[in-house]
Amino acid sequence: MAAEVPGRLRRVGRALRAEIRKSRRQPALLVYLLLVLLVTLAWGPLRYRSAREREREILHPAAPTQAIEGEEPAEPSPPPPETEGRGVNGFLVLAASTRAGVILTAILLLLYAATLLAGEGTAGTVRLLLVRPVTRTDLLLAKAVLLLLLILLFLAVVAAASGLLGLLLGGYGDIVDVRFGEIDFTASELRRAALVGLGLAPLALFATAAFGLFCSALFESAATAVTVATLGGLAALAVTLGLSAESALLVFVTHVDRYLAVFQSFATGLSDHALNARFVTPGLVVPAVSALVFLGAARIIFCRKEIHA
Repeated sequence: MAAEVPGRLRRVGRALRAEIRKSRRQPALLVYLLLVLLVTLAWGPLRYRSAREREREILHPAAPTQAIEGEEPAEPSPPPPETEGRGVNGFLVLAASTRAGVILTAILLLLYAATLLAGEGTAGTVRLLLVRPVTRTDLLLAKAVLLLLLILLFLAVVAAASGLLGLLLGGYGDIVDVRFGEIDFTASELRRAALVGLGLAPLALFATAAFGLFCSALFESAATAVTVATLGGLAALAVTLGLSAESALLVFVTHVDRYLAVFQSFATGLSDHALNARFVTPGLVVPAVSALVFLGAARIIFCRKEIHA
């Protein structure tokens, strides 16, 4: 068994190189990446401007237009001077942009993963791939590793764009409640929340892509696989809406943006979550187990499928 590992790694590496060459020739992936980048660049600034407008309304409320007869209109209490310019900042841009980019990445890579095996079957290229000394398991593993690499690429682009936007728009510092001048969250707490959100996102995205790969193994037609993957993802999301908060944690789609949503709540100064082991564990276990189940089921189906007829 141990002697087979190097051979399998070589075969998977060979198949992976072929998959990377094919993916580089596909314009759809570049379009997906550009679309994710555009949404990332647009959403964070919108959320930031909206939050800053709300803070300006708090700092400078409209003067009352009417007063009781014989009384002067009451002047609004001035905000603490230390709150000027110290409300939400670049952390909100980072959180909102990253969250939007990750959600769109999950959708697009789900659709892309659903074409990986079914598309080979539709085009007839899977027979050519398996003529080489590459097994079906090797091919499936190579496609799974390709998806993981794409996830890391998309996340790197999203995080870099979001981080630069946050630095340019608001900078990174403590979040101060503009009403009372008190620090809601320190910059170190916000950085920790950002690391948790970004660190757990790849697992949830990989589980989503693995579900797409499972759907791709089920069907011969790429169009059918994409349709079923889309409906399955929507069904999983609909199920979470009807479950309690604790039960919803058992569904892998819950974790796609859960921790980034918590980071965003930190960045607005309105969070009561504690980033401890109990809170983080479901984001590690559920996506990892889901990905293994989907990949295992895809392997069983793909290895039994008749493709040489």
